[in-house]
Amino acid sequence: MAVRYLIENIIDETTLCCTSSEDDLYVKEFLYNKRPSKPFRFTGVGSAGDPEWICIESTVSGGERVTFAGIFNHNLTALAGGNDELRLKFCSDPCEESGSCDWDAPDVEIDLKPRMITNRNDLYRITDQTYPSIRFDFIDENNGDGFIEVGELVLGLVQSFGAGVHLQPGRADGPAFYRGNKRTDYGMDWPVKLADSERLDLTFVNVGDPTVQDEIQTFLLAVENSGGKFIIVPDDALKFCYYVMIDKDSDFAERGPYCPTDELRTWTMPLKTLSKGIRLL
Repeated sequence: MAVRYLIENIIDETTLCCTSSEDDLYVKEFLYNKRPSKPFRFTGVGSAGDPEWICIESTVSGGERVTFAGIFNHNLTALAGGNDELRLKFCSDPCEESGSCDWDAPDVEIDLKPRMITNRNDLYRITDQTYPSIRFDFIDENNGDGFIEVGELVLGLVQSFGAGVHLQPGRADGPAFYRGNKRTDYGMDWPVKLADSERLDLTFVNVGDPTVQDEIQTFLLAVENSGGKFIIVPDDALKFCYYVMIDKDSDFAERGPYCPTDELRTWTMPLKTLSKGIRLL
């Protein structure tokens, strides 16, 4: 299975139409700021027949094609309650205007609850839809915070690397934890957990092949233009993906651009998932 990735998020200040509610400090603009640790918050958790929701309207006539939908750094529970919902809906009519969509009966509706994984607060779904209006519905009545929170919401067109790109087996990966520690004059420690992330390596092989080099160069330029951040999907059969940035953007590989095309070379790119859980002041 080819490794997939997404760079451009179609959700921005022009396409994010409206939300059912909005916290005064954690506003809807945080849904697309490429900082999952700085979240958007609803003021509630939704209820049967009255979900919290986020609606996006495409600026492209007839709608923009969407093959990936992702929710990153959310505080949703396992959604075990009978009324709990997590749904992705597509509609041919506007979000909230005269003659708007009947969101109880949209053109397409996808249940995202099966994508939830215990102890992981990211989820995604591969799909293929083209509609002008897209809505996420949330009901999480057992949410202990009293509000639903989403760090980053992503819609876009997922792409595939060629066969020479993979997440290397035996790669260096695993969690990284960040904390602050204050120590009194008498030696008393006051550690505070701030954030966590994960590390992984993306490996390109046969980089002596000019075609592979062109693919890598095109990808790197696109990532750089997007601020060095992108989403990587290791395998469609898995329920998780990573929102990452290139951890080292220089001197991390020797591509050997003039080596023979039949020379087997590898090139490993260190990645870091965007930090989650940072305590905001």
